[in-house]
Amino acid sequence: MIRQLAAAVLSAGFAASADAQQYDSAYTRIDDDCVLVEHEDEPVWDTICDGFGGWTVEIVAGEHGAAEAYRAPDGARSDYINPPMRGLFGGYGEVIEWRLSGGVPFATIHRYVNDTPAMMDPDNAGEWHTLVVTALRPNEAMVACAAAYIDASSLANANEIARQAADHLAIDWQCGVEEPQMFTADSEYDVMTIAAQRRPGH
Repeated sequence: MIRQLAAAVLSAGFAASADAQQYDSAYTRIDDDCVLVEHEDEPVWDTICDGFGGWTVEIVAGEHGAAEAYRAPDGARSDYINPPMRGLFGGYGEVIEWRLSGGVPFATIHRYVNDTPAMMDPDNAGEWHTLVVTALRPNEAMVACAAAYIDASSLANANEIARQAADHLAIDWQCGVEEPQMFTADSEYDVMTIAAQRRPGH
């Protein structure tokens, strides 16, 4: 199944906390060790991969796009998370970043790439990258949900922003209550501003 590539220690913390919480990252890969299941009578297939800390990643993909679900260590599975469609085709990247607190995953960051070939639509051709930040809730009914989408095509520091969104938003995100936030070069508020607004008293 998926092989764990590395674990790099990265520091983050809530702005309101005097003692910054230390968070880590671990990485897994979507590769040939995953299980591929093709659907009968339709051009759709499932990719099922081991994640980190007992989690499983399940991706369903068709001709034009893909969606992703997470299965918790106890077997409960989330609904499929559909990233924003910005082109005629779309699919996930090979690497998933897992954000950890005390070695336990609380969020993931997974790149989604949309593209429109020039031969199919020359006026709207291009490639767009989105970092999907998913909150993991193994002890809740929804199990996992999108907390933020980071426009990696317009933001040079998209990876840093995605980690901020994981550490300051996804870590206590209310799945089923809060709508995922979109961050682009034109966003009125950054991650830390929204995080501060979500704290009691703001």
